[in-house]
Order: sequence, then C-alpha cells, then structure tokens
Amino acid sequence: MNAGRYARRAADLALAQVADRAHVLPGAAGARPGHQDGTQMRPAGVTLVPSRTDPADPAVFTARCGEHVCGGRFDQTAGGIAGGRAAHRTDIDLLVYLAELASLPEHDWQPYFEFFSPRCLDSGSEAHRIVWGEDCRGRRHFDAVGLVNWCMEQAVEARYPITFDIITWATDASGTMSVPVTDPLCPGDIVLTDGHNEIGILADVGDPAAPAESGQVVLAGQTTVGVACRPFSPADWTRRRRPTAALLRD
Repeated sequence: MNAGRYARRAADLALAQVADRAHVLPGAAGARPGHQDGTQMRPAGVTLVPSRTDPADPAVFTARCGEHVCGGRFDQTAGGIAGGRAAHRTDIDLLVYLAELASLPEHDWQPYFEFFSPRCLDSGSEAHRIVWGEDCRGRRHFDAVGLVNWCMEQAVEARYPITFDIITWATDASGTMSVPVTDPLCPGDIVLTDGHNEIGILADVGDPAAPAESGQVVLAGQTTVGVACRPFSPADWTRRRRPTAALLRD
C-alpha cells in the first residue's frame, strides 16, 4: 500500500473519532481511562479522577491526564454535547444528584440522564468552573498532536511508533513534505498554523474532484468541545504537510 492510501486511512480514523465523540485532554494520545490503548510511546496516562460528591468540587466519571481534567465536551453552544452546561454548587439538580450518589455504593452510580457527569475544571480560563460534561468512561482522549500521532500510527496498524511534537510535524523530519496550503483536496494531509498553536488532519467529503475548500479539518482543539470537524479554509492555515513513504510504509 502506498503512502497516499495509508494517509486516507488516517483521515478516516480521524473522522471516526468525531463520530465516536472522543474527548480532548492535554497530554493524552488516544487512551481510554484506565486503559493502555494510546500511541505506542504514550499508551496510558489517562485515569479517572477519584470520585467526589462535594458540590463545591465534584468529580464523577471524569478523566484526567497529569494535572489536567477533561471538560467532557460540555459547551453545547460551540459544538459539544447537547445539554452540556456550566453549573453552580447551589444548583438543585446538582445537589440532588450528588446526594443520591453519596447514598449509594460507587459501583451503582449512573450518569445524570444517561450521559452527564459533573466536574470542576482546574486549568486555563475555565479554572474552578463546575460543569456538566459527558461521562468520560470508555471515551478515547487526545490532545492536538496526540490525535495526529494516533491516527497515523493506527493507519499502519501500529507496526511501528509514530510520535512527533507539533514542531517536528512541520518539518521534513516527520517524513512529510511541504505542499501549498491551496493544493487540491488530499485526505491525510496535515495542516498547521504558525506558532504551532493548532494541528489537524485534512479529510474529504466523498468527492475526489472536490477543491481543497470542500474538505474538513479534524482536530483535537478544545476540551470543552472534543474532537471535532470544521470546514477547511486555506486562509486559516499557514503550513500543509503530506505524508510520504518515509512516514507511512508497508
């Protein structure tokens, strides 16, 4: 199989993470909480926060990686889970739910209305904000570059590790070559911004003759939204890299 077909497979894997509602968590590279199924070089590291039923600092079915806590795609207005929202420690629904959990053995706990679990965010502008996010159990978790690494590695069935930082992905050292950002649509191309703030995988919409502007970029950008697609606009990206046989090979 040539590099282009492997790259398309990576793009399809990226789209599958959107469909599977994968979460975004700094430091994560595809692992599910308590599992070792991330990239070969970062297989684990995602765990569940010890459960807490304190309304001022709740943690129910919430993933973490190091010191970072998953937001559980709580921001429905930006494309996160429908029904996700911010909360306050005096909210009646929060108090009643946590009190019910506190009265039960932990193995009998269930998410609120099947999907939601409260957590207290602890980093960035969301610090110490209580939100109703999505239950993290069973969800893959990625950071921006972790998604690219995992998809590329899985595209070659993890026969060898693929783990680069964003800076390396922008260079020939990653086994990719530079192509114009405005090139025709080519699924599996990697797009980046100057400053290395964002990285994503270009995916198609089923039409091989479509212009680049008809594609989608899959990226793990915000823990409040999760792995998501957004329309590809060349103006939003400053670098585009195409995987070669030096990266994706039999």
